[in-house]
Amino acid sequence: EEQVAMKALNMLKLIFATIPESRRMLARRHPSMLRHLVQILVLRNDNIISEATIILKQLLEANKHLIPLLGQTGFFLFVMHNLVSGCSYATASLLNASHRHQTQPYSGSSFSALERFLPSPVLRQCKDAKSMHKILGGDHCSPNIVWTSTQRSELHRSLALVINPLRKALSKNPRLIFEADTTFDVQYPSISRELCVGDVYLNLMIQEPEHVLQDPDYVAAKLMGETSQSALKLRAAKKGSISEKVREEVRRHCLLIIKSQTHLRRKLFAECPSLGRYNAFTGLLSIMMQAGENGDSSSLKTNSEVQQEFELAHHAVMLVSHVLRGKEEGQKLALASENVQLFFAAEGIKKLTKFLLSLNVHTPNSAPIACCILSILQELSGQKEEIVNHAAASPNFLGWMINLLNQAYSLPATAISVLR
Repeated sequence: EEQVAMKALNMLKLIFATIPESRRMLARRHPSMLRHLVQILVLRNDNIISEATIILKQLLEANKHLIPLLGQTGFFLFVMHNLVSGCSYATASLLNASHRHQTQPYSGSSFSALERFLPSPVLRQCKDAKSMHKILGGDHCSPNIVWTSTQRSELHRSLALVINPLRKALSKNPRLIFEADTTFDVQYPSISRELCVGDVYLNLMIQEPEHVLQDPDYVAAKLMGETSQSALKLRAAKKGSISEKVREEVRRHCLLIIKSQTHLRRKLFAECPSLGRYNAFTGLLSIMMQAGENGDSSSLKTNSEVQQEFELAHHAVMLVSHVLRGKEEGQKLALASENVQLFFAAEGIKKLTKFLLSLNVHTPNSAPIACCILSILQELSGQKEEIVNHAAASPNFLGWMINLLNQAYSLPATAISVLR
């Protein structure tokens, strides 16, 4: 059967080459020709698939009105399944010419028929036939893209659930016409725990600080949006009757969101103007407050839980300090900056003070967080006196400060400055 198929393809290739107008004529006279050519791609013979791809490309170049119909034929599913064997330039050209030109429901929410098959960062990198050929057929592991033989194997196994039954059905009925399933989505277990925001894998970005991001400001803007969403998810996780494993995952995601913003603020501030208009203070302060909730009942929590919440709170406070500062890392807080005004609008002083007073001064982990908050209050109060007056007017503030001063692990110089 494969020999017959190869001979038929060679004959068709010869006809196309000898009589170019036959490409349009055959498409008109035999509407099912497109579907049968596409379904040849489910065969296990790489040579036949290669020939069929070349003929298919020629057919579509002469009949561009057929391109939007590819989604319903199963073309993208079949091609993605075959990526385990590589991606020829002819295949990449076909994909590039067609994946953003499909009709609903095959076009996807991002107007690409490939979004159901490929991770978003991979699809973002496939800008043209050349990049698609290089990326889909190669191995890449960076903050911008994770696509290796592992992910191709996962894609292959996932799509085999559709391909294998189709092969059996076609062997019984070669005239069968396949209808693509628009609800099928591929999952990638190998990268399922890698938090991806703005098409960047955050953990890899932090681990590879020298890696050049393609659009850091886009990532910064997306991270600010995720900060508010993370605050809501953290609240739901703390209130809901879910397992500690799920709560731990939510806390881990919150921490990555915050640490990634700190990373961009410290490494790429000039390239991230969005961070100069930090509109996520409400979400960030909410995460900080939630991490400090139930401080008096910390004995009911596991050591791991307590450590995670202290770490989350500490990084949240550190990020507040970072985004309030000017362009240079060591520059003092600039009261006139837009971020400080946004911080005031989000009731930052009130929330920082409330969180400060919730800390248990007898817990060593509280000292670094307390001193960071005190530094913020101290610097702001040096320019606007009513700020520290507002903080000092809070119930128990002076008593809390005296307790802090009595702890050997504290930094009394900072505390004394605020008391004065």
